[in-house]
Amino acid sequence: MLHEKRQFRKLLFRIMIQPGVYEKLFGEESGSLSISGRPFREYTESMMSLLVEYFRKKGENAGPDYNPMTDLLMFINAIKGFAITSIFSEEQYQGEYYEKVTDALIKRYR
Repeated sequence: MLHEKRQFRKLLFRIMIQPGVYEKLFGEESGSLSISGRPFREYTESMMSLLVEYFRKKGENAGPDYNPMTDLLMFINAIKGFAITSIFSEEQYQGEYYEKVTDALIKRYR
């Protein structure tokens, strides 16, 4: 999915890091943006709810040192970092490397 529309994704990431853009997307005014007709803010809140619940349930079977919020933040940052580097540094993700990293992320957070 990240390989499709690479130029668009590069532009999107560049726009999102501009001052004030992130706040507009995720702030109170984000109601005008939508994904498949669903308000962007509602979409992101729904995704976060699913992730929070997943990591909370994962913690039920984990040891006492497990912190679901830390694991959630690590997951989000790993996905964002993977997305950004695979879009902007395509040469690092040639051949099987892309699939190996994807498989490692799935294995780590299963």
